[in-house]
Amino acid sequence: MKVISKYVVLDTLRITLLALMVFTAIFFIAASIRATGGGINLSQFLRITPFIALYVIRYTLPISLLVGVTFTLGRLAADREILALRACGVHFAAIAVPLLTVGLVFSAGMFFFNDRLLPVCDYARRNVLKSFAREILTLQKGRNKFFKLPRYTVFCREYDGRTLRGLMISRDDPKLPFEIIAREGRVGLSRDELHIIITLKDVRITFYGSPDKVSYGELVSENYSIFVPMRQRTKDRPSFLTLLELLKHSRKLQEQIDSLEASLPGAPTEEARLGISRRIARQTYLKRKTSIEIHRRVADALTPFLFLFVGIPIPILLGSRVKLVPAFVALMTVMLAYFGVGMGTESFAESGSLDPWFAVWLGSIVTACVGIFLFWKLFEK
Repeated sequence: MKVISKYVVLDTLRITLLALMVFTAIFFIAASIRATGGGINLSQFLRITPFIALYVIRYTLPISLLVGVTFTLGRLAADREILALRACGVHFAAIAVPLLTVGLVFSAGMFFFNDRLLPVCDYARRNVLKSFAREILTLQKGRNKFFKLPRYTVFCREYDGRTLRGLMISRDDPKLPFEIIAREGRVGLSRDELHIIITLKDVRITFYGSPDKVSYGELVSENYSIFVPMRQRTKDRPSFLTLLELLKHSRKLQEQIDSLEASLPGAPTEEARLGISRRIARQTYLKRKTSIEIHRRVADALTPFLFLFVGIPIPILLGSRVKLVPAFVALMTVMLAYFGVGMGTESFAESGSLDPWFAVWLGSIVTACVGIFLFWKLFEK
């Protein structure tokens, strides 16, 4: 029994490592093309390479583990080794239990990775990206240059020191994207030297209703200014905090909401009540974002176990002689059950249409139900 379990586990880990290298390389290349296509030069790209790699591994590790287990068990099923084990009286649990234990170990590692490493990584990555904005302060003279700034991508047709001409600026915001075309711009620093201010002249701003570039409005102005942060001052974003810090932050937000709601009836004027209501809405939105991040940390950590839970029965049920078929079927099942169901639900949680826990855990719940059904069919068989 121990020899069989050890063989299956080691072979699964070997294929998982190979799949992790392949998937990470593919995702890394795609992320690199997107980063360099946004105006980042080679030296800047090398500075953010470690952060890109860490974020890619967050998604490729569970998928690689799924491919590893389905390919290993698919090969055993194709070579009739599973049938031979049954004939020798070896129960399938002798294979499934060690693999599920491996999934739990990977989930524990993913929890540590998501809760301890990624918050530090995200904070450092944002500081690195914001430091790129300083390049625009050291310009000499030239033509046709891209700049990647926090939230903005800038193209300048001609520049001379801090004077820019022929500007096209796009805001990288999926909720409200817009483009700015300006004849001229002047770059300066704020008084606290934490923001870059670009003062534009002869401006035309085009607003879009969605990332699909459907225009729904324009604004023409003689002067317009944009403010670009150069570094992250505080760790107040949910993605910068550990799970314990998130729980404390959530309780703090709830206390603020309760205090504001208690002061609302005693507001002296309608304007004061309106201001308090806006603050309540803002704090409620921040609390929902914090709750989403709390549940996401735990849900993402469980993905290796859930993917194994779905992947283990599929090769045995299929019994295909083509070794890649179980891996393909398992990937499609996970894509539909986990990613397909859970895609876009967080936006409903942010707006208040869904509870944060339900929005985050919906994909995991559906995936677990699929795994339970597959195991039931397997033991019935």
